[in-house]
Amino acid sequence: MNYNSPVLIIDFDSYIYKAMTASKVLFPIEKNIYTEVFDLDKSLDFLDGEIDRLCSTLLTNNFYLVVSDKDNFRKQLYPDYKSNRPAKPDIWYKLKELVEKNFDLISLPNLEGDDTCRIMFEDPLFHQGQKKILVTVDKDFYSFPCNVFRDLNNNNDYEVISPEEAQLFLFKQILTGDTCDGYKGIPNFGEKKFDKVCEEKILTYQSVKQLYLDNGLEETDFEKNRILATIIGYNKYNQQTGVVNYKEYQELPNGWEGKRI
Repeated sequence: MNYNSPVLIIDFDSYIYKAMTASKVLFPIEKNIYTEVFDLDKSLDFLDGEIDRLCSTLLTNNFYLVVSDKDNFRKQLYPDYKSNRPAKPDIWYKLKELVEKNFDLISLPNLEGDDTCRIMFEDPLFHQGQKKILVTVDKDFYSFPCNVFRDLNNNNDYEVISPEEAQLFLFKQILTGDTCDGYKGIPNFGEKKFDKVCEEKILTYQSVKQLYLDNGLEETDFEKNRILATIIGYNKYNQQTGVVNYKEYQELPNGWEGKRI
């Protein structure tokens, strides 16, 4: 292992979905009649290629593949979480079984892959002294301080997310909601309204909660979105018991109380 090269922590769930799509093959039945079949060996080749591409781009051969656990504490708390998404097709489960046999995957009980990635990134003993980079195709890693490579449309975007940027992004998620994950924010509270609020006041958890109350919503609505939007970190999860501490939150990151963000 090269201790001078970075360690990649790859949010692998989305790559498995991409591999399922990459495995589709049109198979002729009769003249001008075709059916769609899945070549799962092709899926495995696709995943090998994606890992090689990421390692080549980020100049390393150190990587970990992270997936979601079958149990999800958010779904247990709020059964409608991600209920807007279509059900996984049967072929996805066949592919997942094959991936589990052919790759070393990491998951933690009751957590989504995003949570496990953050915990590994923040764990002070995990590859201590080495640079760690989170790899993802979605935006959720913008909500906590980290090094992130957003692997989207071949943009090769590497970013260092500061505490200020992360807190602002998280507050935006809480206030505006996330249609991809199936939870709504304050009605008629979009990006323009959020930008206007940021110009007028210092945002804290308390002021964000007050915006919910001022718009005719309940504290429970604020708490739901706070829990669903927050990626669980190292100090909020007991790896021995699998218990998630989702109730407590720090008002502001250390060192920038009172700053306008």
